[in-house]
Amino acid sequence: MTIWLLIPATIVVGFVWGVTVYLKLDRLQAARELALARLSAALHDRQELTLELMRVSSGYMPLEKSLIEAVALSRSYAMQARTVLARTKTETDLCWALARLLLAAQEHEDLLRDPRFDTLLSQLGTAENIATQGRNDYNRRVEDLEDFLNGPALRPFTHLLHLVAGQPFELDPKVAREAMMAMLTPRATAGTEVMTRRQLPHIASVAFNV
Repeated sequence: MTIWLLIPATIVVGFVWGVTVYLKLDRLQAARELALARLSAALHDRQELTLELMRVSSGYMPLEKSLIEAVALSRSYAMQARTVLARTKTETDLCWALARLLLAAQEHEDLLRDPRFDTLLSQLGTAENIATQGRNDYNRRVEDLEDFLNGPALRPFTHLLHLVAGQPFELDPKVAREAMMAMLTPRATAGTEVMTRRQLPHIASVAFNV
């Protein structure tokens, strides 16, 4: 009789456990998707500001047409990226292209003194901070889901059902650091003093913090 009582009890416990696991999995996946949506929105804002920066810069840098076109191409690829892996690659390329544009801008004092340029740099800095927060939040959600899927009770089902936590969003740290160093390198030009005094704090946050 005891065995016959254990069977339904086991079924009930298994059902409750399954429902509990499913609800937590659904909650973690929903949190990851929400964080990804917020990160995507932040990256979109950054791309729009990059477009405005190109428009302002092009009027002062006619000889840097190829550089501006390179930024535009990198931005286009970043906007077309759909997977997280593709976004990490295209946003890294955009980061480097934007760093080169800002470095070239130091040679054009009239551009540096344009209030629109200074405003855009400030807005880029703000957008960059928001994007960095979005990246960190998304990566935490991926890590939480990874820990849950790899828990001892769920690991067999994870492999059986091919469940994955998702791809973390990380720019290539080497490229991002090179971009940052390029922007921080002193330049012996008339515009350097203006760039350093008024705009360098904003520029320093254009590349993701790595």
